[in-house]
Amino acid sequence: MSIISDNPFIYGDPVSPEQFVNRQREVRKLVGRICTGQSSAVIGDPRSGKTSLLRYVQQPALYGDHASRLLFSYLDAQMLGTTFAPPHFWEYVLQPVSNLDRSTYPQVRTAYHTCQRESFGNFGLERLFAHLHQAGHCLVLLLDEFDNLLDNAAFHQAEFFGGLRSLASRSAGLVLVLASRQAPGDLNRKTEEFSRSGSPFFNIVSEITLKPFSQRATNELLARAGRDFIPADREFIIRLADGHPYFLQVAAGELWELREEADLTPEERRQSAGEALYHKAEDTLRDTWRLWQPEMQIAFAIIALNQSPALLGEREFNLQRLREKLADYTPETKQLAKRGYIRGSSDDGWRVTGEVMLWFVADTLVQALRADSELGTLFHAQCWDGMFTNEEREQFKDAVQSLRALLKDNVDNFVKVASLIKGG
Repeated sequence: MSIISDNPFIYGDPVSPEQFVNRQREVRKLVGRICTGQSSAVIGDPRSGKTSLLRYVQQPALYGDHASRLLFSYLDAQMLGTTFAPPHFWEYVLQPVSNLDRSTYPQVRTAYHTCQRESFGNFGLERLFAHLHQAGHCLVLLLDEFDNLLDNAAFHQAEFFGGLRSLASRSAGLVLVLASRQAPGDLNRKTEEFSRSGSPFFNIVSEITLKPFSQRATNELLARAGRDFIPADREFIIRLADGHPYFLQVAAGELWELREEADLTPEERRQSAGEALYHKAEDTLRDTWRLWQPEMQIAFAIIALNQSPALLGEREFNLQRLREKLADYTPETKQLAKRGYIRGSSDDGWRVTGEVMLWFVADTLVQALRADSELGTLFHAQCWDGMFTNEEREQFKDAVQSLRALLKDNVDNFVKVASLIKGG
């Protein structure tokens, strides 16, 4: 028997174009906008596949007759340190332009060197992109983890963000593709102090939200396991991850590694894979939770508390006041549904989709209760102070206490229950 066998489920790093699955609709829209000179913003939570999509759309084969005129430049904004200023930014992202042949594109090269001498000011950049367009080219600037630029003091200025907007909207020689965790409206709010006398900086980009995989795409991904997964295994993976690509890949990858463990029952293999998923995804879950606004956190926490007893085979908690409170968070529940974390349910309004996120929130609440029996520290840390009435707060605390008793301070109880799925 061969000891080495390639795991068909890849996680951790962005997937290569060869391993890319799903996202046909997003690819079509993004490629179409690039071909017509329109800027876009790819929006998704951590590990939703933003970087993989940016890698995929750089393939010339996607663009037909447009391919020869497009120059792609990719930058991960997480790489930028505090000493990396806008002139360094432009010198880096303009490398495809600076590499154009001097004899074939003399005006472009002259305009580039002028920009360089002028520290890449906006007027020089505008001339450069005009010459680039006249030469039959367009720079497609792919800015990954764009949120980091908003938190970098060296870039937190009207000249930079206003320049990006003006250059992309007024010049046919530049197309922006921003990959961000925050929607354009949120980006506008974070930079509104610089744009009070003009248009919001990011109203020129069209939002492309990365939603969870469809059932069809999920089945296509899990089919890579062939006969190594029985129906109960597939049901287990979908229950834990639903259509979230990273969680799908981790759960499937861990279960696939255990497929030949003869000393384990199918239920034990699933439990081990579920525990591994929670351990490996915890940082991503925490990062996602941290980025949510307090209102979104509260809405999800109420839905998770409402659903938890049923997952553990117990009677529901007393959450009447909190269920009524959900009506105050309609925009947040719509956003959670749009991003695939909850789904409408005929019996109780909403349910969490991929259970691993519910595990994380339940674990967070229970651990907070262990540290502070009144949950005051948690409410302050999450900026929830003043967002509950006294009665709502007591009901919330009682529900967390009940959940703690069910879990016995151990989120693995969720994993054990989920692993007992019986399939055909």
